[in-house]
Amino acid sequence: MEQHRNAQIIRQWRLLLALDHRQWFSLWELWDCIPKPRPHKRTIMRDMAALMTVFPIQRRRGDRNDGHGMQFEYRLRRPLASLLKK
Repeated sequence: MEQHRNAQIIRQWRLLLALDHRQWFSLWELWDCIPKPRPHKRTIMRDMAALMTVFPIQRRRGDRNDGHGMQFEYRLRRPLASLLKK
């Protein structure tokens, strides 16, 4: 399997775009937004933690709890377009 040189930034950009189109996403749903071959779900958890340090992403506990942090849901507090305006 050949991995793209910029896989992390591309994956994180896809996560942001997904969050821009819905109120709340579970980590499972975000993982599903990534094309195959998908990284481990812990990678998505790390991506979300990193993105939360830069973007206004809100996290809350969801209904699911599988013991791997998948119980969290995420959303952007503001649309991406508004973050790009000065």
